[in-house]
Amino acid sequence: MSKIFLDVHKNLLRFVALNAIFDVLSIPFWVYLPTIQQQSTQAQSTLTVDSSIAIINATVAAVLFALAFLGVFKRQKWGAALAVALTVAQRAIGVFMFQLNVGMVAMVAWSGLIVYFGYRELTKPKPEIPL
Repeated sequence: MSKIFLDVHKNLLRFVALNAIFDVLSIPFWVYLPTIQQQSTQAQSTLTVDSSIAIINATVAAVLFALAFLGVFKRQKWGAALAVALTVAQRAIGVFMFQLNVGMVAMVAWSGLIVYFGYRELTKPKPEIPL
């Protein structure tokens, strides 16, 4: 197995941080989407709900993933558990917010990696402290 997958903790940190960053970066997109769609007849979106719902979703997710990042960074079990729970919840909400498309495959794969590393982090035995 590649060395990059061996450090579960670092990989979980990376994926959780990137997820928070991507959620923050999606907010301006959802803010300007209605304007883009009004100006162009060819602009299409896979969003099935109002863009204000997507803005709220991305904002809440970014804050919660930042909180999960802090927990994982401090090696707290609740951080990994929060990251896994948020990821599963985001994919479940995404089914109702977006039309099914090829991009969903990438999102499911991304989510699968967070769940995998989060589970590994949660089930990792604590190191024994010598007396």
